[in-house]
Formats: sequence, C-alpha cells, structure tokens
Amino acid sequence: MFAKPLSTLHSLLPSLRTAAPLLIVCCTAVIFVLDLHFPMGFAPWLPYFVLAFATARLYEPRTLLLATAFWSLAIVGEPLLHSEDGDIFGEGIFNRTLGIVTLWFLSGLLYADTLARRGRQASEARLQAIMQGALDAVVTMDRDGLVVQWNPQAETTFGFTREEAIGTPLAQLIIPPQFREAHANGLRRFLSTGEERILRRRIEITALHKNGREFPVELTVLPLHVDGQMLFSLFIRDITERKEADAAVLSARLAAEEASKAKSEFLANMSHEMRTPLNAVIGMTEILGQTPLSPEQRALVTRCAKAGDGLLRMIEDLLLAAKTESGTLALAADPFDLDAVVAETTELLSTDAHGKGLSLTLHMDDGLPAQVVGDAQRLQQVLLNLIRNAIKFTTVGSVVVSVAPLSQRDGLAEILFTVADTGAGIPADEQERIFDRFTQIHSHAARQHGGAGLGLSISQQLVELMGGRLRVESTVGRGSTFSFTVRLKTGHQAGSQNSPQLAGQVRLRPVRTEGLDILLADDCAESREVMRLYLRDSPHRLHCASSGGEAVTRFKAGHYDLVFMDLQMPGMDGYVAACLIRAWETEQGRPPVPIIALSANGLSEARQESRAAGCDDFLTKPVKMETVLQTIGRYAAGTAEQTPPAAATGAPPEPDDLEQLKVKFIRNRRREVAVLQAALADNEFDRIRTIGHRIKGLAGSYGLHEIGAIGAQLEQAALARNPEQITGQVAELIRAVRDAEQTCLPIAGCDGHAA
Repeated sequence: MFAKPLSTLHSLLPSLRTAAPLLIVCCTAVIFVLDLHFPMGFAPWLPYFVLAFATARLYEPRTLLLATAFWSLAIVGEPLLHSEDGDIFGEGIFNRTLGIVTLWFLSGLLYADTLARRGRQASEARLQAIMQGALDAVVTMDRDGLVVQWNPQAETTFGFTREEAIGTPLAQLIIPPQFREAHANGLRRFLSTGEERILRRRIEITALHKNGREFPVELTVLPLHVDGQMLFSLFIRDITERKEADAAVLSARLAAEEASKAKSEFLANMSHEMRTPLNAVIGMTEILGQTPLSPEQRALVTRCAKAGDGLLRMIEDLLLAAKTESGTLALAADPFDLDAVVAETTELLSTDAHGKGLSLTLHMDDGLPAQVVGDAQRLQQVLLNLIRNAIKFTTVGSVVVSVAPLSQRDGLAEILFTVADTGAGIPADEQERIFDRFTQIHSHAARQHGGAGLGLSISQQLVELMGGRLRVESTVGRGSTFSFTVRLKTGHQAGSQNSPQLAGQVRLRPVRTEGLDILLADDCAESREVMRLYLRDSPHRLHCASSGGEAVTRFKAGHYDLVFMDLQMPGMDGYVAACLIRAWETEQGRPPVPIIALSANGLSEARQESRAAGCDDFLTKPVKMETVLQTIGRYAAGTAEQTPPAAATGAPPEPDDLEQLKVKFIRNRRREVAVLQAALADNEFDRIRTIGHRIKGLAGSYGLHEIGAIGAQLEQAALARNPEQITGQVAELIRAVRDAEQTCLPIAGCDGHAA
C-alpha cells in the first residue's frame, strides 16, 4: 500500500535536491521565528535535528555539515536578541549551548551513517554495473532455488527477461528436464551436509533456452553468505561456438589423419603393387643369370638385373621421402657393431667403384666405440647414398670414406662420417640446392646417371633425425667432401633381431643336413614360383599355400620347420594367419615354429604389427635368393632354444617400444571404425570378420583385453551375419578406444581424440 507514495516521493527527489539551499533556508527561518515568539530553551535542537535527518537523506554529507553550522548560529541567536541587560552568558545561552552540542553529536552520527550508506550505494552501483556489462550470464538464486538476480547477458543467453526470471525456480528456467532431479538433490545435499561436489569449480553442462533448445555452457557456482542469508551466484558462459570450433578442429584433424592414413595406405599399396612383380623380375633374373648363357645373353641379363636394382632403389627412395615428409618415420634404437656396418656398406659398393677404375678406401679411427645403439639400417642408407653418389659422379681418381669420433662422454658418442671424392665438384651457388628434393645439378646428370634426385634430401633428413647435419665442401674440378655427424649411445649389449647385421644371431642346434619342411603362404603365383626356383638345388622341401586360411589349415594338418608368411593376401591376411597359428600352437602345447613375414610394404608399421602378430623375422620384397638362403640357414637348426617373440609367449617387449606400439595400435583401431561402418553398409561380413579377428589377435599383446574381447565379438557377429550386433560392437569399440586413448596417449606424450 506504500508503493505509490514511495514511488511519488522517489520521483520528487530530483526536484527536492535542486531546491536544497532555498528549502534549508526556509525551514530554518520558520524554526527561528517560532523560537523567537515561543522560546524553547534547551529544546530548539530537536526541530533542527529533524531537518538534519531529512537533509542527510536528500543531500551530500558536506551539505549536512554546512546546515548544522547555520542552525547552530540560529540557536544561539535567539538569547542574544532577547537579552535586556546585555548579559549573554546567562542561563539561556548555557542551555542552548547544550542543545548545539547535542545537535552536532547527532548530526555527526548522521554524517558517518550517510558516508557509509553512500559508500555501500557506490559499491553496489559498481557491482551492478559490472554485472550489467558482464559478457557472461550472472544469475543468483536463494536456498530455495528461486532466482533473485538476472543480468542482461542472462536474458540474451537464455531468452527470459528479468521480470520473467526473478522469483522463478532456476531449474524450470535453464535446466533440461532430465537433469532437474540431480540439481535438486545436489542443492539439498549441500544445504544439509555442506558437501561440495560442483561448487567453486568450472564445469561443462547442458543448459536449456526459452525456445526449448539445449546447448552447452560452462558453469561456476559460488556459495555466498549475505546478511545471514545463503545465496548461490552462478556464472554461466555459452560455449556453443567454442564447441563448434573444437568440433571443426577435431574434424579437420581427423580428416588430416585420414588423409595421412590414406596416403600411407596408398604408399603401402603402391609398394606392394610395384614390389610384388619386381620380386618376380629380380628373382627370375637372378635365377636366369645362374644358367648357361652366351656372352650376349649374360650381358642382357646383367643389364636387366642392374635396371631392376635401380628401380628398387627408386621405389625405396620415394617411399622413404613420403615417410619423412609425413613426420611418421621413427628411428630404431638397437645395439650394433659400428665397424661392421661401415665396412659392410663400403664393401657393397666396392664392385661398382672398381668397375669404373676407382679406388674405394675406408679409414676407421682406432678410438671409435666397438658397439653403439641406434638405427644401423638408416645410418647404412645415408652412407650408401653418399658413397654411391661419389662413385656415380667421379670418373677418375678415388673415393675415401672416413669415420672418427668427435667426443665421447656420459654414454653418448658423437661420430663424424666423411665421404670425399675426386669428381667434378659442385659450384658454390649450387651447393645448398643439392639438398632439395628431386634436384640434380646438371640436367645431363639425370639423363646419364638416372635417379630421382632424392638421395641427398633423404640423407639430410635422416641425419637430422639422428641428431646431426649433413654438409658439403666442394671445389669445381677438385672434388667434393660430404660430412655428417650423428650421436649414438655407446654400450655392449647383445644384438637384437632388428639390427641388420646382427639379425638372426640366436643360439642354434647342430645344423640339420636333411633340410627343412618349409611352408610358403603367398597369393602371388610368380612369387611362389620364384621361391621354388630359389630352393630348387637346396635340401629343403617347399609346400605352398595361396591364402592365409589355406596356410593355417596346412600348418595344423602337417609338420613344418619354418613358415614364410606373406602379409598382404586377400581374405585372411598374413597377420591373422600368424595369430591363428600362434594361438593353435599354444592350445596344443607345441613350441613355436619360426614365422618369417614377407611383405612388399617396407614401412615400419608393417614390421611392428607383424611382430605383434607373432612373426619372428621380416623380409621386404623383392627378396633375393642369397637373403632367402641365409635366413633359412639361421633357422635350419631349429628354434626351440631361441627366445620366442613377445606375441607367442606373452613376455612383454621393452617398455618404450610397448608404449609406442600400443599408441599406434589404438590409433589404427580408431581409424578402423570408419572401415567397419563402411563394410557394414556394404554387407561385407568377411571383411568385418577379418578385422575383428585381427583386433582380437593383436590387442592381447598390449594388455588391451577389452578391445580384444570386442574384436572377438565382432568376429562372431560377422560370422552370424548379424548387423545389429555388429553395430553394437562398433559402438563398444569406439568407447573402448576412447577410454584407451585417455589412459595411454597422455602417458605416451600424444593427444588423441576418440572416434
């Protein structure tokens, strides 16, 4: 009922403030005149205090002080005007002095209260301005969940006006129906126990708009005690745009990964498609060269073999260039004999040098460490590129290879490699450009010597991966010197099968002179024929299977001492076949038979996954007869005393290797989700069964048993041709991969996102 009068008074305040001086003077004059006609003695301070109270509410504090001084003069003036005998220090002045003191005391209290009140008003005004201008929605609710404050950004964010929101339960405004009970339970729990689960934390939840749209928000809730009342302030930010941006970034990242995966698959397929026929060409050329030939025929066969080797090197360079460009090339860390690797590399090219009338010499410093740890294969590749180039572009003189230590401390050796020739030299303005891809200094050089111009570019990238840099010093007409340094750990560990010159150094039984029963699984008829020709004059007996399924069936039905397993086969591939063979051996309690992986895909992922599938060794096609016979020779004594692979025994590999393989396994499974979904759409149940079986076989190697179980369920669902069950298992695979990424990828130093 007081609303209208208060509103009227509030509207009159500006006018009253404008008339402040006149109003004070008029009221003072009225009180003074009354005091003159009706002397009040001690009492005049009382009406002035009433006036002071109103003044304190209407005007600035200093106005109150000025008015109080004026009133004091008015109070003391009355006895002066009425004094008949001139004694101004009588009883009247004494009483009025007491009144003035009382007035000043009470005015002082009003002054202090006014200052405090105006300070609070200013603070509240600033706070209100901040809230009104805040970019986040600021909402306050009481202990009953009713909204008591609702800023403009809250109106924009949720669509409700301030008038609609104030006094309404917050849950009805911005909380989706499915979350309202949890909100009420949380509020009750805090009020009864003080337990804070989401308070004072930044969390992401789903909010509700007035139009019914649900959207993501970031929320912080702070409990407040104001004047004995419990309030909750909510700071809410709409993160729809951020989520959309994150989704766009994730989509772009997944697209980039898919593009990278597609590129890798394309390279692997191209490698397979080129290497498989090249395997037959090189292999049969090698066999043909061992038959009686006329001089002209032998020259033609030699040219054919040389062309095949050149084509193989070009394929390897192109694949390695793509690998380094994508940033997915990883270096091995295996112990090897440095002297042996460099000597073997130089020996491989000695025939080429001597064929041109050049001397090829090697100088090894006595201070070099005997054993180092690193990637012997990549180091050898750099040396081969540099020595081959030196021989290629030198017509008269020599090529000298030198190796010397620069420093050795704390188990780390920095080693300098130098390849110097007496060739034509390189102009100074061309010396930087030679490290660019697809670059050769003279166009006639490309026509005369061939090659894609990738050797030096790849060599530089490999050297940088090994912690060094490739440099050149050259003078036209006086030859060139290429040098690089690498950092290698020093040690005396025994060799591993990943190290080229130490591969296969296992404890062997006495050699079996009667030969081995060898099972070859390869879908390419030419490759099977090449292997038959390789073993034609050996004591070994070759049995062939044209698919992974046939290889598993033959292995279970027969007795074999060695298996050559091609990894890329239609239907059941070599990975799955190797897993099935290892599982069957375990069930039967049989010792593992050596399985040698054959692949035209020379990328490291194929090596790692073949190892995880249970293969003991890895040969990249095209495989020459000498390599095949040497490999068989290493296993000819049987492998019962050889340390079996991790996948066959359950013994874990090195921790660092395991984590890296686990990360790649998880990422590969995430990428397979799209493949599974596409296969399901096309009703390719055999493909789904193969993928499920592969997941089942490989997951256990990394301790990811849940993913392995999902793979088994996928396999069974594909066999039953049950689309609903497959769909459910694909969803389970997405969830399991997401969980594995959250636990494994951060540990391995990588971020990943679930499918």
